[in-house]
Amino acid sequence: MHGDAVWTFGPFELRQSTRQLLSHGRPLPLGSRAFDLLCALVERAGEVLSREVLVARVWPRTIVEDSSLRVHIVALRKLLGEGRDGARYIANVPGRGYGFVAPVQLAGAVSHPASALVPVLAAAPWVAAPGLPRPLTRLVGRAETVAALSAQLARCRLVSIVGPGGVGKTALALAVAHASLASYEQGVCFLDLARVSTAAQLPAALAAALGIKLPAGDAWPGVMAHLHPRRMLIVLDNCEQLIGIAASVAERVLKQAPGVHMLTTSHEALDAEGERVHRLAPLAFPERTEHAGFAAPPDLASALAFPAIQLFVQRAMANTCSFALTDQNLVLVLQLCRQLDGMPLAIELAAARVHALGLQGLARPADELLRLLTRGRRTAAPRHQSLQAMLDWSHALLSETERVVLRRLAVFRAGFTLAAATSVVGDEQLRPGAVIEGLLGLCAKSLLAIDSRDDSFGYRLQHMTRVHAMGKLVESGERQAVAQRLAESGHERGPGRQWPPALHLVLFRA
Repeated sequence: MHGDAVWTFGPFELRQSTRQLLSHGRPLPLGSRAFDLLCALVERAGEVLSREVLVARVWPRTIVEDSSLRVHIVALRKLLGEGRDGARYIANVPGRGYGFVAPVQLAGAVSHPASALVPVLAAAPWVAAPGLPRPLTRLVGRAETVAALSAQLARCRLVSIVGPGGVGKTALALAVAHASLASYEQGVCFLDLARVSTAAQLPAALAAALGIKLPAGDAWPGVMAHLHPRRMLIVLDNCEQLIGIAASVAERVLKQAPGVHMLTTSHEALDAEGERVHRLAPLAFPERTEHAGFAAPPDLASALAFPAIQLFVQRAMANTCSFALTDQNLVLVLQLCRQLDGMPLAIELAAARVHALGLQGLARPADELLRLLTRGRRTAAPRHQSLQAMLDWSHALLSETERVVLRRLAVFRAGFTLAAATSVVGDEQLRPGAVIEGLLGLCAKSLLAIDSRDDSFGYRLQHMTRVHAMGKLVESGERQAVAQRLAESGHERGPGRQWPPALHLVLFRA
């Protein structure tokens, strides 16, 4: 490169004389080694430069580790905004080296033919796979979680986002994947396991998500051979229906492909070797506070600081221009978000009904509200198009013992202890050990919340989960017998958050 050369690409200028990289005319922070590396790549844009060539240019007469070059490449990609709005600058060809792939122009010269790339370089799947969805709406209330998970994923190769259906696991995983793009030379591969019905289909589905074609037969050797030299992130979404297979796949990939990291979402943890679990909580909403014997709602500004309120207001305004949060409707919005336990899917479904029903129309008993929340996005998966469908999906994944325990737990009006559960849920056919096994299974599958506040330890069901379970209890014909055991046990009220008296009447009316 000439001493006074100025190269331009995208919004950037690379000035050799002043050793500066500018974006829209503003200098960017760039170390000496990173500047030399970028110059080497830009000067020979369109070519594949080996590690040896780049090291000789950037670290002459110095012995450096392989990781030094990789660290500087990652830093350059991040600085250039690699992956943002589809931007692509530095590509990696496994076993060959790196190449600059954006069109480059030398000031006063014709455009460098950077698009006339070496075929293997042009085909290198280093960027995010085309199948990585890009959300069209802003993620509400999860910014700190995205940052924390991105950092954790850099340290731990297997991270699982665990939570009940409708809590926003997929949206969070996509946000983390997009935030982490610059950290993975070969980008991100996204696979929705809800679209895979059997374990036998999984290898071919993963190969398709990776964009590779394999001969018929056992696809695993080809998938592993493809992954082994790569540094990339694989996102396995909705692992709950193939949880055992997903765990095996995760361990197999991590053992045979040392540069691959994995992010999974599921109702329950994979229980795989090396797994770090993040249990995703619903969006925060204002708790009930008592003032002079009455429930005192926060003011508008305080209420809007809670993500559940923010989400409802944003989605309601998107569905009807006339909606606004006011002092007059604040209490109704608070009650609705509390009734929906801050669950993003339920809140979005409720917000979609504001145009047709108004807030007063949504102020209904919980079982009626469950039947109303059916207007999901037409493009969403069937289980996301109504709250009933989501709860049915979760129920179908349970064992028979877990289903029995869940529906019988619906008789508890508030939190309950393990002792209360065994005495009320158990009978001659369902012994205490089976009750405990079922209860632990429900906790693992995120259908039963652990409540350990105020020096007490207990469990509770979310409002809508309990309404759904109560329906199953009525269908089973067991309601009267279980309610009788509850009355005789003296465990009608237990530890944990207490539901409002009005909701008790709704859930236990004849």
